[in-house]
Amino acid sequence: MATSKQKNKRILLVEDHPDIVAMYKVIFEIKVKAELSVAEDKESGLKMLKDKKPDLLLLDIVIPEKKTHGLQPTARHGFELLKELRQDKDGKDIPVIVLTNLESTRDRREAQDYGAVDYIVKSRTLPNEVADRVNEALEKE
Repeated sequence: MATSKQKNKRILLVEDHPDIVAMYKVIFEIKVKAELSVAEDKESGLKMLKDKKPDLLLLDIVIPEKKTHGLQPTARHGFELLKELRQDKDGKDIPVIVLTNLESTRDRREAQDYGAVDYIVKSRTLPNEVADRVNEALEKE
């Protein structure tokens, strides 16, 4: 359960699937009680990181570079975002939880190399468990 300390915390979720965003908004409202902002691509994610200065970043790896009308090409732009974040003096210490469906050891290692505090595979983790792990990360903050 969320603590009163967390009520002023800010989380940025970078996720391009509206259904997943909607689900986490509901779960986090109930279990995390932190302000949740959402970006749907690398470009807006970087902008919101600078503007919102979140206490925690939840980051999908397979996201578009920027929003386009129509077909949105996706690639592993989440790692690019994470790399740029770690090179920025204001972003190097933001805790990051990778929230993705990529399961390879290589992807996990890359996330760890960029300082991710947790790596969650969406398809193998219930939303309530994601919320619990977010709470744990915020408590360490």
